[in-house]
Amino acid sequence: MDAVRSIAARHGIVIIEDCAHAHGSRWGDAGAGTMGAFGSFSFQRSKLMNCGEGGALLINNEDHYWKVVSQRSCGREFRPGLKVHSGNYRMTSLQAAILRGQLAAHVVNCETIDRMGRALDAAVDAAPGARSLRRHPKLTRQCSYGFLFLFEPEEFDGLDVVTFRKALSAELGFEFWNSYTPLHRSEVYYPHTKKRHQLSAEYTSAIDPSRWDLPVADEFRENRIVLGHWSIFGCGDDGPDLLTQAIAKIHEHRHELMRIAEGEYA
Repeated sequence: MDAVRSIAARHGIVIIEDCAHAHGSRWGDAGAGTMGAFGSFSFQRSKLMNCGEGGALLINNEDHYWKVVSQRSCGREFRPGLKVHSGNYRMTSLQAAILRGQLAAHVVNCETIDRMGRALDAAVDAAPGARSLRRHPKLTRQCSYGFLFLFEPEEFDGLDVVTFRKALSAELGFEFWNSYTPLHRSEVYYPHTKKRHQLSAEYTSAIDPSRWDLPVADEFRENRIVLGHWSIFGCGDDGPDLLTQAIAKIHEHRHELMRIAEGEYA
């Protein structure tokens, strides 16, 4: 964010922070969503705070605020000259009430999520064949959407990550899976098919995600990533030790697991 803000200041660029998964995270002394002109949070059902769907914007400019109010209310004008034609994006009062209760709880939960995230990272690093993600020192509080670490296939003598995830899920009774599809292969990212992008053949070709070959992203998704839902941060003080033990057990029995995966015991 420091680098982004520096570039934006030099070139007069407005920063819109996508904080959909980062409720309560902090960069230095600043909260996520407070460093740009807009901070956008999601309340979709799988997020740290949820009311089924919807979201919230943090805004630091009053003109921007009244334009957003207009935009969420079908384009009605609430302040003279400040209106944006749009649809109905207003959240219901029931959803707001549900979220207010969660906000009060999240003030407390933020510290727990951050503390347990650090403990789980340490637990992964204490186990063979696994590695935690690097955490930037200026990320002073991390309220993560999920817990992710890296599987090191070369240390498991050929055991694949799919079998590892299944074994870890069975050991802990908590499901681990893969990440979202990388953007260049994503089933929901096809901007070149939108009419508003049909400016020219050259432009349409330039934004077609299939034109990129991103082998590092593919390698991580296919062979390295192990991801658990954010509810793992409620695992309690014994949880990190259990994670270390489970990974170590899988590593110890890796050859037997490989034979099972290959159907030798079928």
